[in-house]
Amino acid sequence: MNITCLAFGAVIIIFGILFFVGKLHKYFSFWKKMSFEERSKINIKAISHNIGLVLFVCGAILLAAGLWSFFYSKLFIWFMIGWVVITVMDFAYLTKSKRFLNNSEVIKK
Repeated sequence: MNITCLAFGAVIIIFGILFFVGKLHKYFSFWKKMSFEERSKINIKAISHNIGLVLFVCGAILLAAGLWSFFYSKLFIWFMIGWVVITVMDFAYLTKSKRFLNNSEVIKK
């Protein structure tokens, strides 16, 4: 049992859940500094779900590494490489997709 992986996994899962339910983004300074017009262009619910799921998966991988020594010694690095690759692809999609804009903004463009 790896205590470090368990601790980080639990913390990251908690942050992932908080993002997913939409409770965390409002505490970030960049969100507070945005004007109402800028905020209204963004579909924060979809972005929060996306980021929350990415964090939750990372936390689950870390928890698995903390609980099972076989996973930590044989599979952990491959799962983390896969997670990083998928997260980079997700970030590219997040920045290019109109899915994360509110419907009124998609129609204007």
